[in-house]
This record gives sequence, structure tokens and C-alpha cells, in this order.
Amino acid sequence: MSRTSKEFQAIVNAGKTPEQIVDQYMDFIAEEMKELHDAVKAGHLPSIVKEACDVMIVCEPVIDNSDGSVTHIYALGAYDMATVIVLDWIGISGCSAAMQAVVNSNFSKFILESELDEAFEHFEKLGIAVLFVQLEDGLFKAISAHDQHSTITGELKFYKGGKTLKGPKYKPVDESVNFWEV
Repeated sequence: MSRTSKEFQAIVNAGKTPEQIVDQYMDFIAEEMKELHDAVKAGHLPSIVKEACDVMIVCEPVIDNSDGSVTHIYALGAYDMATVIVLDWIGISGCSAAMQAVVNSNFSKFILESELDEAFEHFEKLGIAVLFVQLEDGLFKAISAHDQHSTITGELKFYKGGKTLKGPKYKPVDESVNFWEV
């Protein structure tokens, strides 16, 4: 079943106040814009497209307020730039396929209840203290239990407390090919 970026956002936003959602997405936007900047500097089209899709995803959430109104978090400059990159470089059909590949990858970060023991062992081997947060649809996410460093594949990496981590079943977008054409 194909999932959508709206479904992903609903799961990520569940249980949070509008203020928490805004803060979370401001962090997401800053992180994804840095990754897009790095991809553009490297000049690798599949990486640029993937990161531009991530920017589009984090720039479009809608917050349902308790009074029935909605708040849109459009970081318009970032969203518009990312959209132009994707549409101009790979076209509308490529954009749709690229967005679906990125959404599928994002969903693969989540963990099924039946996979929790495996996920715990995965993070323990990496030396990362985690907490598992139950989401909806029988999904869980692993978050960094506190600010910490870990050496993964020889690289020292910092994990801010509360950061969503990629579970052991995570499937990154294959940036070695024009993944929107596969």
C-alpha cells in the first residue's frame, strides 16, 4: 500500500500541541535545507532530488487546532525552491515518483511492534540509548533517549535527545540511480 506524506505527518504529529509541531517542523526544515545545500554543492542529481523532496515534505504540514481551524506551516521560500528544482529537473511524473520513493523511505524508519526486540538489539549494538514511542497504526518510532554521541561505521555522530532514529528495517532512497525512473 502506498502511503502519503500527509499520513506520515499525521503519525509524526500525533499527540503534540500546535506549538510543539511548529517547533519540530522548524527543526526539520533547517535540517533538510542543510542536507539540500550539501547535495547541491556535491552536484549529484539523485541526491539533490531526494533532498528537495524531503524539503517539500517538511514544508507542507497542516496543524489541526483545537478550535477546528488549521494552521499551515509553509516555509514558502524553501518549499518553492525545492518544488522548482524537482519539477524543472525531472518533470511532473518524475516528481510524483520521487516523492513516493521518499515517503516510502520515511515510513521505513518506523518499527512494527513485532520488531521491537530486534530494534532494541540494533540500537544497543550501535551504542545508542533509545526510547520507543508508540504511534498509530501499530507503529513505533525510536528516539534518542538523550543527547549522545555514537560511532557508526567509523563516523562519530551526534544524536540530539528526542531525535527520531532510523530503525533496523530502514530503507534509504537509492541515490545511486535516478530513482524516480525505476
